[in-house]
Amino acid sequence: MVQIEINNEEKADSLDWTFLKNSFNRDGVILTKNFFLKERIDSLKKSLIEVKLGKYKSGLLPDKIKYQGDKEKNCRVFHSACNVWKSDSEIKNFLLHSRLGFFASRLMGWDSCRINQDTFFCVQSGLGPTTFHQDNPYQDWHDSSGGVITAWIALEEITKEMGGLEFAVGSHRVSRKGEILNEPFINSDNYRIEFENFEQTTNSSHQIVTPSFAIGDVSFHHGDLWHGSGVNNSKYTRMSFSIHLMEGSAKFNTNISPYFSRFRKSDTDDLDNAFFPEF
Repeated sequence: MVQIEINNEEKADSLDWTFLKNSFNRDGVILTKNFFLKERIDSLKKSLIEVKLGKYKSGLLPDKIKYQGDKEKNCRVFHSACNVWKSDSEIKNFLLHSRLGFFASRLMGWDSCRINQDTFFCVQSGLGPTTFHQDNPYQDWHDSSGGVITAWIALEEITKEMGGLEFAVGSHRVSRKGEILNEPFINSDNYRIEFENFEQTTNSSHQIVTPSFAIGDVSFHHGDLWHGSGVNNSKYTRMSFSIHLMEGSAKFNTNISPYFSRFRKSDTDDLDNAFFPEF
């Protein structure tokens, strides 16, 4: 798995893109160090926490808010929220005015890209894990070439003890149609079981890498890559911001689900920028 020092997203044009694309095609994931300056992350984190507290500056709620049971405290606590960009224009502007879209398009070979879905994760001490999965099996409602690519932004320093992202390097290249999970998405008793079954069925083996992240680091992984995260065994809350990105020219297809049909107009298959903003 390649780790590359960026030291400011604005330097993206000068990178060795042949090397990066070849590495991404081989491993299905790259880690960019210091993609965002700390000052930008501090501002983004402040806006995300406001949404977590129920302060929606735009007047729009996130599309989903997920909670996880805390057995020790005998209560449910905030785990994550999807499409928080709708709730705060500063979050939306952060994304669309960044080089995330440029990176995603270059790695996937797209002319342009758009936001598919974002997720703000706020995993408290002792909670987790996220079951190993692929992103693309949940993306069969559109025709984006290659499915999606996911940018995962560290909002703070994330160590292995905190149960950060785990990547099964190269697993995106195994030829097998992905499936949605049978296990719960969060809080599974065996969060790697689905991936272990996948390896057994396909007679394949992959190295699982758990990189450490500094504030402002961003990983990019392919929608077919198996990944998950462990229990947060630290005393700190693990906060991160994940963005699924898809091809700018993507359209709805015939497999559209009841959930995503709410974002589709009756007279066109085009994706509306009001719901899927284009970079």
